[in-house]
Amino acid sequence: MKRKSLYLMYFLLASVLLVTACSSGEQQSSEANAADVSESKEPGGNQSKENEKPQNEELTNEDIEKAFEHYFNANKEGNWDWVYTSSSEKLRNLLGQTKEEFIKQQEEIIFINNVTFNDYLIKNVENIDSSIKKVVLIVKGDNNNGPFTNESIIYYVNEDNKWKFDTIGILEVKPYDFYVENEGYYKFENMKQVKTVKGMAFMADITNLSADRFQVGWSMNGSATFKSADSEKEVPLAFRIEPGQVSKNYIIQSDLEGGDLQSITFHDVFFGLGSPTEFSIDLTGENVE
Repeated sequence: MKRKSLYLMYFLLASVLLVTACSSGEQQSSEANAADVSESKEPGGNQSKENEKPQNEELTNEDIEKAFEHYFNANKEGNWDWVYTSSSEKLRNLLGQTKEEFIKQQEEIIFINNVTFNDYLIKNVENIDSSIKKVVLIVKGDNNNGPFTNESIIYYVNEDNKWKFDTIGILEVKPYDFYVENEGYYKFENMKQVKTVKGMAFMADITNLSADRFQVGWSMNGSATFKSADSEKEVPLAFRIEPGQVSKNYIIQSDLEGGDLQSITFHDVFFGLGSPTEFSIDLTGENVE
């Protein structure tokens, strides 16, 4: 693997922990959700074939309501086997997890954040095209911060004549063949550019390398600016990662459209006790050593 150097603007740095949807009553729940119900038992123990409806046969409102009832109940009951099997192949490939790893991660997220899902409502269904439905869910529950009401977007996608769930709406994935590191501060690896229904996303495993240097975590309550050759978009961010910790599959979503990503600039990052700083990562591959 090639190594790419990263120059930090101003000073300090730290790391990031994305606790999917559970860390705040205002954050959206984003466990990877979906299922090939023909192979897994749906919540409640019954066998279902509904996800095998042919792509050229239009889904009815009743079909979608039933599918998302199963989806919600699987999350509520902690039926992560069903959720994993029901995920789109693109989503599973992007996460790069075995079923056992996925189940362990979801159980840890739910346990750490003391999450329960209580109720849901389908707010809206939009036909993106014949193979992608955009479904907006209102989800109510409780976590460490108390009751929450979140609006979540889930995509219902057709793969090989079977309807699956995709929490991102993946269209195309481009992996990078280099990594980004600032010694003593952070490392970005397993980086991927993800084109989605919404726009451009960036995914990486991020490690806080400051453990031996500062013995502090680093956090961000600012934003990130995505830049392509002809456009740029700024998106809000909020995360924290402790010394020596790795945030796996951390994903940042934007509505940037157009060509490939050229860079991402992170604003208002705190490395321990210092003042906020910012840094940029170059994604063109031109500065790889």
